[in-house]
Amino acid sequence: MMGTVMRFVVDKHGVDRSTIVASALAEPFGHPECGSHPALRRYCGQAKPGQVFTARDHLIRQEFEVLVPLTARRTLKGIEVAPLLGPYFLVRFDVTKRGWRRICSTRGVARLFGTTPETPSPLRDADVERLRDIRVDALGEPPRVGSGIERGCVVRAVEGPFRGHVGLCLDVVSRTVRLLLFTTAGPQDLDLPARWCRRA
Repeated sequence: MMGTVMRFVVDKHGVDRSTIVASALAEPFGHPECGSHPALRRYCGQAKPGQVFTARDHLIRQEFEVLVPLTARRTLKGIEVAPLLGPYFLVRFDVTKRGWRRICSTRGVARLFGTTPETPSPLRDADVERLRDIRVDALGEPPRVGSGIERGCVVRAVEGPFRGHVGLCLDVVSRTVRLLLFTTAGPQDLDLPARWCRRA
C-alpha cells in the first residue's frame, strides 16, 4: 500500500482546499521474510539517477521489503509525488543469507552503502522507525530557514557543503542540528548550523 494520502476539500465558497500528505510507507512494499531473526536489518541503497521507483519495483519482485519515503509539491502540471530522500531507499534483508548480493545487480540500483561491498552497514532501528512514521505536507508555504526543526522531522540542507541533501533530525542543541544525513558517501551522523537547515 502506498503511503500517500490525498485529501480533497472544497470550502463553502467553492475554493479548492485540497492537500496531499505524502508519508513514509505505512506498510512498506514487498514481502518481509518470515520471523524476527536478529540478522534481518534495514540498509540504505542508492538508485541510479531518476530510477528510485524502478529500483524499488524490481526489488519488490525479488521479495525484498523496500521503504521509499515520499513527498509532494505543486507544479504547473498539478501535484507531483517524489521520493523524499532523493535517490536513496531502505531495503530489509538478512546479511547472513546469500540472496542479498543480487540487490546490487538489480535494475535501477547503483549500490548499497557499507564499509566494503561485502559488509553493508545497517541503519539504527530507531532511525528507521522515525522514517516510517514521517508525514510530510509539502504543499503549503515553504518553512523559513531554521524554523520548526525538531527531533524526528526531515531536514534539507540549504547552505554549506551538503546543500541539497536531506536527512533525519536526531537532535537540536544550541543552534546546531544533529542529522542522519543521506549523502553520496552514504548515511552519516553530522552536525550542521541551524541557519543552514530547513524543514523539508
